[in-house]
Amino acid sequence: MHRDNSGKFIAYAQWPNKETYEAANDIEMAADYELARAKMHSALNIEKTEVIFQMEVEIDYLQRRAFDI
Repeated sequence: MHRDNSGKFIAYAQWPNKETYEAANDIEMAADYELARAKMHSALNIEKTEVIFQMEVEIDYLQRRAFDI
């Protein structure tokens, strides 16, 4: 999570591929994770949430290994 100079919050996520991103809402995790996920979702202002950029990863300097799926 970041905040820009105007005070707006900016968050980003990196997914291993488009298919995993599109299927993310269908993935069921452990109960404690699902509870945290529900709390986070309820805290969002969905009406003002927007995707600004969608890009493909060319080089991933944050990962030293392939994504585990």
